[in-house]
Amino acid sequence: MESTLFSGLNKRKARNFSIFLACSLFAWFLSNLSDSYESRTIFILNYKNLPDSLLLGNKANKTLEGKVRTSGFQLLYFNVFSKRMDIDISKVIYRDGQYLLTEDVLKKQMERQLSQNVSLLDLDGNQWPVDLYQVAQKVLPVKPQTEFKFEPNYILDGALEVSPDSILVKGPAREIDSINEVKTNPIVLKDISEDFSSET
Repeated sequence: MESTLFSGLNKRKARNFSIFLACSLFAWFLSNLSDSYESRTIFILNYKNLPDSLLLGNKANKTLEGKVRTSGFQLLYFNVFSKRMDIDISKVIYRDGQYLLTEDVLKKQMERQLSQNVSLLDLDGNQWPVDLYQVAQKVLPVKPQTEFKFEPNYILDGALEVSPDSILVKGPAREIDSINEVKTNPIVLKDISEDFSSET
């Protein structure tokens, strides 16, 4: 009986000690998170305001690493949810055969999107290459692909009216130079005995 009583007291003390220890560790953790730290973090880039004369290539970098100073809470958030940054691509410069965003331009844009308790210390590199290329454009005629079957004693009177009859195509010059027309999806109409129209 006495042994059972002491065993119960020891279990209660151990449980109480574990609770106090957990609370102490949690309070210590929160206290440390409120302090300021410097760390590197990843930003996800969202390019905007692309000039009409340029197109974004498939190899454009979607992330950028930077060093920030902020509270532990904010760093924890950055590590769980990467911060998205809108980047104004109209600020690019052309140098040595490639399009670049300078560190100053990037930092100014990114700092405007960060909260006041986050300091952006530096970025990964003094300049940031962006995969852009010049756009060529060409007006191409639209060619309908049709198969018509008329009722007996009916024929097509005059040429087909196509709207639009041409479209403006933009892209790399090497890709659109060899294109001379744009074909519609196949249009098949049967038993025609009156005026008709079709969308594709």
